[in-house]
Amino acid sequence: MNIARFVSFLVVGLILSHAVLALGDPLTSAVDNAISKIESAVKEIASRIIQLVKNIASIVAVALFAVGIVLWATGINPGRGKQLIFGAAVLLMAVSVL
Repeated sequence: MNIARFVSFLVVGLILSHAVLALGDPLTSAVDNAISKIESAVKEIASRIIQLVKNIASIVAVALFAVGIVLWATGINPGRGKQLIFGAAVLLMAVSVL
């Protein structure tokens, strides 16, 4: 029942929005401006989040590489060291794609 009510509100909202846009009055430009401001804010937040993820992933990749070098060079666990070095390289490549 709640889903049907939600869908009916969406349909009524769409119908009303098309009716308002058909009028072409200053209200539509105000709504368009508000929507464009919200859109730009969301884009800015998303780009900052992506940049944060890139920075954190780069730091983690350097740490993985360092631990891998230590494990491999000291002979404590050379196989795991190689895996960590390879993982760091893959992580850096993935970050460069973003």
